[in-house]
Amino acid sequence: MIPEFYFGDDAVLLAADREGIDAFERALSDAAGKKELPADLSFEGIRHEFDVREPETRVELHENSVIWHLPDQKVSEILDKLASLQAASHPSHHYVDIDSPAGTLILSVDEYLDSPIFVSVGL
Repeated sequence: MIPEFYFGDDAVLLAADREGIDAFERALSDAAGKKELPADLSFEGIRHEFDVREPETRVELHENSVIWHLPDQKVSEILDKLASLQAASHPSHHYVDIDSPAGTLILSVDEYLDSPIFVSVGL
């Protein structure tokens, strides 16, 4: 979580290059297709686990892991936004409303990669 990042409000930032966005998109898509087991992705030393059986959108941030609790409609929204980030010819981002630990998730491709906040986010 990045304190006061989004117009002074806390936000969760998923910042990655195109390879990272593609890997995240594939793992989330796989999780949506296999709802009986949480799917996961390890990238840059951070393990991302996807639980797509939840009624609310929560992101649990731990030192070496992130657990994404996502209902079906939020999975679809995020997958659509990730696809549009992949299609963009320039650095881009999208916003997603979430319930916790902040009200906003920022999906970003090719932005913030040289920033210290990228290291703290992990993907």
